[in-house]
Amino acid sequence: MSVPLLPLTRIPLLLVDDHPVVIEGIKSLLKSEADLPVVAQAVVARKPWMY
Repeated sequence: MSVPLLPLTRIPLLLVDDHPVVIEGIKSLLKSEADLPVVAQAVVARKPWMY
């Protein structure tokens, strides 16, 4: 018995960190993941959901 494959679902990501080099490193790692697109980024020290 085989397990049915689920369709790929894209999960858009918002990257937030107060260190730009961390954001760039994570973006670099995620470039090869087509189902995890980075759609926005923010360099803030406050809580991003407060904007």
